[in-house]
Amino acid sequence: MITLPSLDLPRPNPCVLRHLARTPLRDPQTACGRPLYVQRLGTVVLPHQRVAATLDESAGWVCTVTGGTLDVRTPVGAFVIGDVEIAAALEVRDVCHPLADLSPTEFCQAWLVRVWDRFPGGRRLQAAQALLEFVELDSLTVATAPAWQPDLARRAGLAHARGVARHCAELSTAGLLSPRFVVPATRPDDEQRRYRLQLPPAVAA
Repeated sequence: MITLPSLDLPRPNPCVLRHLARTPLRDPQTACGRPLYVQRLGTVVLPHQRVAATLDESAGWVCTVTGGTLDVRTPVGAFVIGDVEIAAALEVRDVCHPLADLSPTEFCQAWLVRVWDRFPGGRRLQAAQALLEFVELDSLTVATAPAWQPDLARRAGLAHARGVARHCAELSTAGLLSPRFVVPATRPDDEQRRYRLQLPPAVAA
């Protein structure tokens, strides 16, 4: 018998759990042996053994990592994933290229989960939700210059377009957006006003 080390994963914040609880995709009881992409962690896990609920923890599954993006070293060990995350995890076929299996809508869904995990509330989250309203699904990019999206600042709850640029810069620093250059620019400061959604390597990996 092989005993795997126990991995200490970061706990999901309550905002992420509330968000995921609104989008269940399956009955957690049926998850055994199914490769599932856990959106918060950015990895594919394989549930092995059921874990009952306790006074401090909800029910879940003992899982191992079966794959993830190739630029991240896959950790070896076992850990517990709660039912809320298991229920909202995405089905994938290729565990080494899980993002390739996600539809544009699923990619956006996973992206917003990462934003919730990194920024549990406030204007940055509101700006991220507004970006998704204007994202072009075929390229997963969004134009943010006022000349292209005059309603974006209003949807983000911001008084001025400069606030959109500031929040996009913060999301870029967190690895959640990648600037895209547009030529010709309508104004000198507009060449970086298009961004592509990006899923950075998970902290846990």
